Amino acid sequence: ELAMKPHQLIGLSWPHGLHQHGTGGILADEMGLGKTVQTVTYLREVLKQRPTAPCLVVAPLSTLQHWQRELTGWAEINAIVYHGSADNRRTIRENEFAYPSDRPDFVGANALYLNKCASHRSRGPWMARVVITTPEMLVADDWAELAAVNWEVLVVDEAHRLKNHNSKLAVNLRKDQFSFKHKILLTGTPIQNDVK
Repeated sequence: ELAMKPHQLIGLSWPHGLHQHGTGGILADEMGLGKTVQTVTYLREVLKQRPTAPCLVVAPLSTLQHWQRELTGWAEINAIVYHGSADNRRTIRENEFAYPSDRPDFVGANALYLNKCASHRSRGPWMARVVITTPEMLVADDWAELAAVNWEVLVVDEAHRLKNHNSKLAVNLRKDQFSFKHKILLTGTPIQNDVK
């Protein structure tokens, strides 16, 4: 098993404390100090404690494969990348989110597939333990599909993009349809004392 550095182990206790107190936080370490590894290790522990709800990671397109590699390598988590054409995303929703026994037999023309899965599935876990996607998927029509899942943790990488409180991404993540028990924002860029 890969080993974390001492400063990463110290930093790992911080999101666990936030989780225990039911609050979110901003991890604003400089680039290269291991925010991704700390977050992946944190997600692994959360998923051990709460095995039914999946986690959502929102990251730049250029880092999606890196996140997947870290989640599968460090934590051995079933992490899927949710991106691509509309047909590719539909295939991912239908084949990678829910176990076959939790998939609905029929979905109406205007119905949301993941909403049907959520109401059809048993109380067990989702097959996808972590879903990795881009901000663009959450400002497109896909946000409604993804909002059908009750997420355990939301991780936003490069979260300084949320500084604009009125950006489409920030607005969509705040909508009542989305359910996140915990939120962690990652950034290597200072947020200049404004945590709104």
